[in-house]
Amino acid sequence: MKMRTLISLIFVLTALALAVTVLVHRRVPSEEQCALGKELFRDLDVNSIACITIQGPTEQLGLVKGKERWGVVQRYGYPADFAKIKELVTKIVELNVGRSFSGNSEVLSRLQLISPLGKKRDPEECGTLLI
Repeated sequence: MKMRTLISLIFVLTALALAVTVLVHRRVPSEEQCALGKELFRDLDVNSIACITIQGPTEQLGLVKGKERWGVVQRYGYPADFAKIKELVTKIVELNVGRSFSGNSEVLSRLQLISPLGKKRDPEECGTLLI
């Protein structure tokens, strides 16, 4: 075999090895991609929830579990709709990661992901906080 042919063959094999390496590393999911679809509150015991506080940009609502029923704190224990509370808690338990991204303040305000607590902000930019 001629030296020129041997060098060409080594060059082609090196290029193929590099291409295979790139393709293999491309298919390995990153740590962030592995989190997609993961349940956020998988271990949450719904029966141990004793109170729920919903904090909006301008108002707050408190729900507390009594001996027999759920009541609204701001209405001196007025009975709350158990079906709606059950639906809310069920949705929270079933939440999973759909997309992960880092956003600047402009994106966070547009998506209403800014906490309503803390500095006074425009209510249109703030989200709702469940505690």
